[in-house]
Amino acid sequence: RAPDANWNTGAGNIPFGGPNTDTRGFVMYRSNEKLEDGSTPNKILEIHPQWVDDGVITGFYPTYTVVSGEHFKAKIGFLAKSDGTCGTGNAKFQLNYKESGSSTTHSLGEWTKTCDGTLKEVDVNLSSIAGKTVQFALAVLANGSSDQDWAVWVSPQVKLP
Repeated sequence: RAPDANWNTGAGNIPFGGPNTDTRGFVMYRSNEKLEDGSTPNKILEIHPQWVDDGVITGFYPTYTVVSGEHFKAKIGFLAKSDGTCGTGNAKFQLNYKESGSSTTHSLGEWTKTCDGTLKEVDVNLSSIAGKTVQFALAVLANGSSDQDWAVWVSPQVKLP
């Protein structure tokens, strides 16, 4: 549902789908791209923050009513460069939400990730917001320079375990 999200950076709203050269930041699906752990998933969501130090990108998804027992699950990491390494990527990945009708954003989790050759498993129990209608938000924040923050979310989804 990433194309249905409202994506924005410090430079304002940006469209889904790139291009991957947009200095305002970009978000797009990628297929069969090599990741830092050597895997090549069929489909990933690449989210690159605005190309400035400590740049940010956030996508607010359409409203969703959370069912009791659901979890948000994903793997996070970076695209590999042509030489197979992932460079100097260093970013914070966030899962946030705001309740329907509210402008206040709440955190469900934040994970700092550097290029280390592994993907990090994310599993967030959503019991604390079960029954609420919310807008989930995925965010990537450059942790310093944004130059090689080719951040990816692999299979981000809300589901019953």
